[in-house]
Amino acid sequence: MFCQSDVFWNNISEQNVSGDDIAEYIYSSDYLNTQNPTEYCEIENEYNPDLIRYFFEAEKYQTEEEYKEIFFQGFLDGDIDKKEYYAAELAFKNLINILSVKSNVYVYYEFLAPIDKNSPFHNSSDVDFDFEFVKSNQGKFVQIVDKFKLEQISILFAREIVIGYLIFDNIKSVLVCSGMHGYILSAEKLNRKLLNDISSQVRIEKVY
Repeated sequence: MFCQSDVFWNNISEQNVSGDDIAEYIYSSDYLNTQNPTEYCEIENEYNPDLIRYFFEAEKYQTEEEYKEIFFQGFLDGDIDKKEYYAAELAFKNLINILSVKSNVYVYYEFLAPIDKNSPFHNSSDVDFDFEFVKSNQGKFVQIVDKFKLEQISILFAREIVIGYLIFDNIKSVLVCSGMHGYILSAEKLNRKLLNDISSQVRIEKVY
């Protein structure tokens, strides 16, 4: 694993990876070899067991009974309060910003639906997306340096307009999410200060 990990992170720094390379690194062999959806429930580890998993979610609650998933389509449908939605989205963006302070940021994403039929994208008139940037970089592995573009990328993930990975090489971590909850998969343990900073924005826990 260590050799494989070193090669992966060296390739990241050289920007010489594909979406398949990232998937092969973060997912378990059982998951990658699954032939049909009915087999997924039998998989013990979806993710590479050699990686440290931190589960995060933007929703804040004290008990399971209080839990309510916050997602953009629910907001569009009128099921989620505007203030509640934007508070969760801000927390998610802040999570990405916290990680970006510690590391270079790379991204790989694909649209969940074609851009001309992508309802969340076309209902995001509150965001001044750089359309050419967003469209031209799908399916590519790119480094994000500009803070404005990083915020746009964060919103694309938060609103489930795209699916993919955010990669932070200095802390050897890959963030994979569905909307505003998911995992930070790390080759090394995240330090307490970073975890405290993250937990000030979202719920996070190490998965054993």
